[in-house]
Amino acid sequence: MTQQSNLSQSFLRGVMARVFTTSRYDTPTQKYRAQAIYAVTLLILITMTLYAISVPDWEVEVDGVEENWTLLAVALESPTSTPGLLFYSLYIISIATVFFTRQGRSDIGRFGPLFQWYMVGVVFMAYFSRSPGNPSGAAVILMVMGAFMIGNWGIVLGLVASFGTLIARSTTNEFYLNNPDGPTLGTMGLQIIGGAILVYLFLRYTQVFREEGATEVMEEQSLATDVVSQIAGMVSERSSLDKLLDEVVNRINNQFASVYHTQVFLVDDGGVNAKLHASTGELGQRLLDRGHSLRVGSRSVIGQVTLRGQSVIARAGVQDDVHRRNELLSETAVEAAFPLRIGDTILGALDLQSRDATAFDDDNLLATLQALADSISLAIDNISQFERAEERLKENTVLIEETQRALRQVSRLNERLTGRAWTDYLAEHEEGIGVSVDFGTDTITPIAELTSSLRDAMQVQQIVQEDADDHQIIAIPLRVAGRVIGAMEFELSKDQPFSPQDLDLVREVSERFGLAVENARLVDESQRTAHREALVNQISSRLQATNNVEAMLNEAAYSVQEALKAQRVAIRLGPARPTARQSTENGG
Repeated sequence: MTQQSNLSQSFLRGVMARVFTTSRYDTPTQKYRAQAIYAVTLLILITMTLYAISVPDWEVEVDGVEENWTLLAVALESPTSTPGLLFYSLYIISIATVFFTRQGRSDIGRFGPLFQWYMVGVVFMAYFSRSPGNPSGAAVILMVMGAFMIGNWGIVLGLVASFGTLIARSTTNEFYLNNPDGPTLGTMGLQIIGGAILVYLFLRYTQVFREEGATEVMEEQSLATDVVSQIAGMVSERSSLDKLLDEVVNRINNQFASVYHTQVFLVDDGGVNAKLHASTGELGQRLLDRGHSLRVGSRSVIGQVTLRGQSVIARAGVQDDVHRRNELLSETAVEAAFPLRIGDTILGALDLQSRDATAFDDDNLLATLQALADSISLAIDNISQFERAEERLKENTVLIEETQRALRQVSRLNERLTGRAWTDYLAEHEEGIGVSVDFGTDTITPIAELTSSLRDAMQVQQIVQEDADDHQIIAIPLRVAGRVIGAMEFELSKDQPFSPQDLDLVREVSERFGLAVENARLVDESQRTAHREALVNQISSRLQATNNVEAMLNEAAYSVQEALKAQRVAIRLGPARPTARQSTENGG
């Protein structure tokens, strides 16, 4: 049974949601207006339907006998009568009101409840009552409803419709003009006009109050915007974090009149303590000098804000889990703290203190201050990232300089080693290594002596250009790992130009030649090393193949003679014995 009841309720709620939908409206205000139109329309319709079904308030003459019928019975019996037309029109207007409101046209649908109440309240009571006092109350309700649904024009519409209906009714009922036992049209008219004025004044008061509240919110948001603009300017100027926070707390303290002390706490790297980084006034400086901090999660406003990441409002004299009296801030009546956060990371808290116990009762102000705290959080994060980036840049600069110094040392060492290797290599060729090619006679001759241009190029380590009788000589040094190991010269006819492009070509050829000759030397050296290793291995194999010491000595002597081409080899084993002369000199 219970399950069936739940299904019925779910079905009914689904039907109601589909019929009285607000999906075509965008803002909460528009949705609320549509819901109000639905509610008032449905309320009037249900009330009049119950009245029409259950209250036999209509006198009908049947066969000369007056009987009391319900409105529904009268409407069914005589649909074209005034009661019938009013009854059926009520449903037609209700359906039209719901239709237009469902289509997103609440600007049309809002007139529906006014027409409904005008007919069932004002018209019914005016035409089926002998006293103007009965419809006057309905007229006031009509103006209130007009003010609620439409505004000032709704009051005017309700006033004109109600007063016009009473005047029209007075032409058919003398009691509306002259009723010795009750109110007349004149007195009711004055009451209706007075009611319209009161409704207008109330509506105007509500509008002024709303505008004043909106102005206060805009002023608070403007103050917060000024602070945010200053924060953005300081971030763009790459101000330090301490300077930024000092400026922020002082600006907040000056901008918001209800705040007399402002502080900023930042959570340390370990997430254990929230340390005071900026505070206003002389008292704030004292707190900063003593390194004031609070433990995250402690029984304090800052401790709870930095733990939960939610704003906390604490009032003086109210002992709870978060408030702890600060003797240095004894004037505080209420304290509000807002988390400084980036995503799920809590950076710290913005702490505001006021002497006014109602300073933070406005939800709009709290939202503005939290938005301000979020802007401060972004600024802190930006400056922190910039400072960390600068620190990394300094570290990288130091590393680069150290690397460059190491590379220069390696380069110098490599240059010395290369120079030594080439010195040793060229020492094996006492007369040097050189060749001269005469392309006119197609002859190749080795050269031992250095020409003046070759010598100059090697000494100055630059390209040398000289003019002879009928030709020009150009010499360029040859380098290996920055070390000059020789030079190359060539002759050109005197009238042949030598362009910068030709100079670049010669330089590139000399560099390639330096690499090639260095590779050749390395190959030569590796071959000699391999030959020496092979010879050593061969001698070792011979020695290991002999088990007799004397035979091993002979083999060693022959191997050394073959390797070094020695004229004589002597090998002796045993301790060194002094000669007769040495014994005499030592006193032996």
